[in-house]
Amino acid sequence: MSLTPAELNAALDKSCSMTSQKGGVAKTTTTAQYAKFLANVGVKVLIVDADTNRSMTVLTGTGPTVEDPVSIADLIKYPTEPSIVARAAHLATEPWQPDTTRPWKLGGALVPGGSVHVVPSPGAALQEIADEKPAAAHLRLWKGLHESGLSSDYDVVLIDCPPSVGSTTELAILASGWAIFPAHPELLGTVGFADGVRAVQHFAEAWRHPLAVAGVVVTKVNRTTEHRIGVEGTVQFVNGTWPDSGFDADDPRDAFASGVWAPAINEAAFVAAANGRGESVADALPSMFTAAGEPKINTDSQLRLVSAYMRHALNLLALLAPERYEDTIEKLQNEQLPQVMREVLFESPLKFTVEPDEDDHVPAADAGGDEGAAVAVAVAEGVQ
Repeated sequence: MSLTPAELNAALDKSCSMTSQKGGVAKTTTTAQYAKFLANVGVKVLIVDADTNRSMTVLTGTGPTVEDPVSIADLIKYPTEPSIVARAAHLATEPWQPDTTRPWKLGGALVPGGSVHVVPSPGAALQEIADEKPAAAHLRLWKGLHESGLSSDYDVVLIDCPPSVGSTTELAILASGWAIFPAHPELLGTVGFADGVRAVQHFAEAWRHPLAVAGVVVTKVNRTTEHRIGVEGTVQFVNGTWPDSGFDADDPRDAFASGVWAPAINEAAFVAAANGRGESVADALPSMFTAAGEPKINTDSQLRLVSAYMRHALNLLALLAPERYEDTIEKLQNEQLPQVMREVLFESPLKFTVEPDEDDHVPAADAGGDEGAAVAVAVAEGVQ
């Protein structure tokens, strides 16, 4: 299938790599949460598991089957083979679709037609194929996803990268027009985050690849001084690295791109439990409401967490499929949502500015004193 340059650019514009140099930052969990919320608002999402650890493949219960063993490795090795592309487009595993018979607030679809489809990872075999160096090796995933026409069946493509900046991540970056960088607020996590950002930037620049930063997501935040300092250091680093989004102020995407997205994702057993059941946090919404649709007691923290994932997914929608954003926001605003959800979705800042405060929904913590400020500055400057 031959695409025009404009069609190939459009394919990149709707594709985003979730990348981190460090494991344990909830990268895969966050990707899955975004994808399922996007499906709830009618978006067709393709997730590509580019991690040899197969975390997304396991989390979503997908995988190359005996009957139809196509995986990301096949797309990389045979990017222009019609039979491989056709099988990837119709994987044996059924895509996840939200229930259209239930109200959205109780886990159903806000807009019918959405789905999440996963191209699985074969595990260690992926690394061997990614390390092969035939001609134009780094463009093989780009060809398998976009030049083949596979991605044209989807509104959004999310690539879950391994926790390193190696050959597999490089393939993903060149197949993406956007990148999201999850960051953990511990000191070593934030320093590693800065190194990972620089490595991805340098690689994209070396290839003259037009990679835009969708945003930075601070995950697994808890009520400790170290975490508050880590969030502040991350914000300082990001705002110093990308002082603006790179878009014209009149471009609607300017409001969403390139900053540290607010609110932060708080650490919660609630998310781990949902993962264990193979659910998104949105799937757990019915347990937060009475049969009459009223919030149950003591669920504000859970509702706020669900809303944080939703707010970030809406940011992604505004960047990757902007034609869908305004209608989606209007439909959500017409829903009878609890006040805490309305605050996060419609009334709170989209990005952190100088440092997190209560309005940004970061858990309160001690100020950290002079030592805390020194740590934050060290992270912002990339001091090892």
